[in-house]
Amino acid sequence: MTVPLTSRELAGTIGVSREMVARLLRDLRASGALITKGRTLVVVRPDVLRRVAALPDSEEDAHPHP
Repeated sequence: MTVPLTSRELAGTIGVSREMVARLLRDLRASGALITKGRTLVVVRPDVLRRVAALPDSEEDAHPHP
C-alpha cells in the first residue's frame, strides 16, 4: 500500500511536530526498522517497528494510576 504524505502531513496525522517526525524516522532507520527512498518509507523489520511502537511514552504510561 502506498500513501503519499509529506513530513508535515505525517506530523499532523499523528499529532507531533515535523521535527519529531524527523527524529523518529532517523531513530527507526538507525534501528534497522525501516529505510527511506526519497519520500518513500519501506518497513524492512516489522518486528522492530512493533517492538518500538509497543513502548510506553513515559514512565507514568508504563504504570497508570487506578
